[in-house]
Amino acid sequence: RKLAINPAMRYLVASESRGIAQKILGRCLDRMDPFGPSPEYVERFGPFAPQQGDGRVRQPWSDLRFRVRGARTSDERDYSMLAVGAGSKNIVSTRTDHAHVDDIQSTTTLGQTQKFVNWFRQDLLSRPGETGITTVCGTRVAEGDFYEALLDDEDLDSSIMKVIRFPAIIT
Repeated sequence: RKLAINPAMRYLVASESRGIAQKILGRCLDRMDPFGPSPEYVERFGPFAPQQGDGRVRQPWSDLRFRVRGARTSDERDYSMLAVGAGSKNIVSTRTDHAHVDDIQSTTTLGQTQKFVNWFRQDLLSRPGETGITTVCGTRVAEGDFYEALLDDEDLDSSIMKVIRFPAIIT
């Protein structure tokens, strides 16, 4: 929706692995495809994808990164959306309007909590700048996981971070 209204918006999607982030990015690409699940959206706001014959030879369009048509009205170098894995160095010098972290940790990486927290605080949080936002979505993994570390971090108090909790569904 935000890219439809403002093609200059920039998003960064991070997950435990780049493959998971690519799934999220791929869903967005599907919605921008005129033959995808949302043809009315594309008809109303698009086209988003590169168009044949319009001279846009270098418009990236993949499930790793893409730039929507009309995004480059200036010399902006960042993508409309970029998918990265946790700990990625690919975000150095990247600017984004919205950094979204989704399922950054599983039981497989539970021993890497501090590494993920350091990457989040040192690298990711600075990407949106002063006017952007960062969102984190995930399911608790175990005691001492990334989400607990964020909640216990005194520097990320309520003036910086708003926590919304949903109870577990137990059947």
